[in-house]
Amino acid sequence: MRPQAIRWPASSACCFRSCRRPCLAEGERCADVRPGSPQPPAQARCSPRSPHPPPAAPPSEPRQDPLELQALTDPEAVLARLPEAFRQARLAHNREREALLYLAEANACRVTADWRCQRSAGANAAKLADAVHDRALAIRGMITQARAETSLKNYTIATELLARAELDVKSLGLPELEADIALAYSSMSYSLGKIRMSAMYAEQGLRDLGRQGSPAMRGRLLRNLARAQVESGDVASAMATLQAGEAAADLAGDPKLLAEIAIGSARIAKSRGDVATQRESAARIFRSAERLKNTQLTGLGHEALGDAFLVGGQFANAGAEYRKATASFQALRLDRDELRALRSMAGAMLKSGERDAATTASLLERMILLEERIETSDRAEAADDFAARLEYAQKERDYAFLQREKDLLQQRESALRRNNQLMLLLVAVSVAALAGLAFFYRKQRKMYFRLREANRAKQINESRISSLLQLSKGLVFIHDDHGAVIATNPKTAAAMNATVDGVVGMNLKDMLAPESLEDFASYLRDVVSKDAADCMLYLRDAEDWKRYWHLSGSRFQPEVGDAYAICYAVDLTMQARELDELNEKSLRDALTGAYNRRIMPVFEQRLGKDASWAVIIIDMDHFKQINDLHGHEEGDRVLV
Repeated sequence: MRPQAIRWPASSACCFRSCRRPCLAEGERCADVRPGSPQPPAQARCSPRSPHPPPAAPPSEPRQDPLELQALTDPEAVLARLPEAFRQARLAHNREREALLYLAEANACRVTADWRCQRSAGANAAKLADAVHDRALAIRGMITQARAETSLKNYTIATELLARAELDVKSLGLPELEADIALAYSSMSYSLGKIRMSAMYAEQGLRDLGRQGSPAMRGRLLRNLARAQVESGDVASAMATLQAGEAAADLAGDPKLLAEIAIGSARIAKSRGDVATQRESAARIFRSAERLKNTQLTGLGHEALGDAFLVGGQFANAGAEYRKATASFQALRLDRDELRALRSMAGAMLKSGERDAATTASLLERMILLEERIETSDRAEAADDFAARLEYAQKERDYAFLQREKDLLQQRESALRRNNQLMLLLVAVSVAALAGLAFFYRKQRKMYFRLREANRAKQINESRISSLLQLSKGLVFIHDDHGAVIATNPKTAAAMNATVDGVVGMNLKDMLAPESLEDFASYLRDVVSKDAADCMLYLRDAEDWKRYWHLSGSRFQPEVGDAYAICYAVDLTMQARELDELNEKSLRDALTGAYNRRIMPVFEQRLGKDASWAVIIIDMDHFKQINDLHGHEEGDRVLV
């Protein structure tokens, strides 16, 4: 059985109180004390400074196999049970259960600080989750693998994994996984010495998680935030943050997280000289060690208790506790922890005034040996790390090559499939086009014969109409619905002082006098609507002579072609002129040409009712004598 060694972070910062649940209000007394813990005094009260109170009850967490939860308290038993569980899952072809079992294995390996085991298990979980298209499980696997890569100092690989997980989780909207990614970024930033960034990611994770998130996740985020606050020198805020983290971890029941919080609390108390808190934290570390049956935690508890004795001035007791701690670390070959405890023990010996040469020599000899072993281990670890990175890079290169080949093959298949689809589509379109062409050819051929017959009939009709027009002695012409002349006889063209070709194509409204335009428009409307109409029009011929015609038109609609109207015109120009002359003579005096009294109605109408006018009367004296002596003709000349 492998030793239960846990490599705790050097600056884990957490604290404990006696309450199992978070405070509800400032001044509330602690209650519900855990079994085995001392009863708190009656005046013990909850801290009013905690800025991150955990939720009152743990919300639901992501899907987990029971073995993953058991790995927190008994990782060795879980690792022993996993082979049979894997066998049953594979026999049942249950890949989802197999992925969950890999996450349980990764959790057990994390508790036992086997980072390579954790990395492999996380990668296998992500691969199986991808196979069953479970993005949430795949993201958990990538996060687990990224944490292992961070512990192995493979920060580039860890960053790539977290970036992929962060990109995938955005489409799922799972706050628990978003907070888990922020937690991984926070831990990696702290390992790289980027304290402010570590705190920023921890705060972001708390915002993503919300008040109803997992207590375990909340506790880890608060632990990271407190650790960053300690490194930044804000010890008071760190203590308040750790109080909230302790309550969340207590609700989650995670002994590893509880131990981390106790260790961090002890170290903060040491920096502040708080002996009581150091002893309380050491007691909690011992309880976690007993629960987990973990020798390393026992050694860390003795170290924390030794620090408390050292701060309290009990140097002999401090040395004894440091010796117990070094014995625990030495049994597990935890050279770094042992060297740290030996240095603390040397400091206690110097302060106590102990000058035993043999003990001092043995202590120095052991410290030198440990430093050499650590240096050798670091070199070997660096070499192994380089070899692992090289192997990983080679695998990444091979994988990238295979992935490119796969992508090219898929592109070729896709292109071939598209080409086949395009060919089928082209064939279908060609067949449809040929069918359409055949159909339209048939239709066009029918239309051609119909059009030919229609043209022949039209030519016959036009020939007949032309013959009739040529034989007609009256004013006859044909126009369309818009008044354009289609055909005319020579008589009509001569009446307009034009040729037949000059008249055909002209519109009658272009030949009209302005006062006849409205009458002609009314005539066209009546012809179209009633198929017959007549009107009186003033026309201007080619020499601008004004002619007065009476038109009578009849409209016809042939079976083929546009409608037309046959119009018969009577030239009333001479009659109109004679009538105008008669009207003019009736209105004027024959001798003088002056208007007579018949003009008065027209005159009054033109002036209007309210207009004023005057009459000049001229009387010629002795005019009668001229008529009597010389005759009326001479009298007329005198008047004119």
